[in-house]
Amino acid sequence: MTHMGELLSRVVHEVVRPVTATVLVGVLGATSLASDSVGTPPDEARGIIICPVGEDVEGAWVDAGTGQGWAHWSAVSQGDANVAGYYRDVGERTNYRVHVGCGGSRKNWEHPDYAQRSSPSDVAAIWECGPNPDRPLAVNGICRLVGKG
Repeated sequence: MTHMGELLSRVVHEVVRPVTATVLVGVLGATSLASDSVGTPPDEARGIIICPVGEDVEGAWVDAGTGQGWAHWSAVSQGDANVAGYYRDVGERTNYRVHVGCGGSRKNWEHPDYAQRSSPSDVAAIWECGPNPDRPLAVNGICRLVGKG
């Protein structure tokens, strides 16, 4: 397992709390996924957020059918602050989207990135966030759902 794979595995087990997760074994553009089956409560939105290298995760907002609010999140490590685990209680099984702040500060995101798809809350999701290729000059980017388990 690569260094990043080990870090992401630690996020799932120690930071995000145990879940059924698909753990990204490389960062942006990775082709290999590894599974870990521990069981995900259906009422929690959870997973991993990946911002572009050099842009720390500064916040995560969950927009679910049952409500919306800030997710609890934590960076994988000081050296890999662009990768974070997140979770938020959504009350019941529902679909949700994430809005992620990449770069800047917690109060002033360099650019907010918005999910283009939703994910069900009973599976862990991996979101890769960054510029929107269809609108390269826009301040807001997108978060793509690149894996779930």
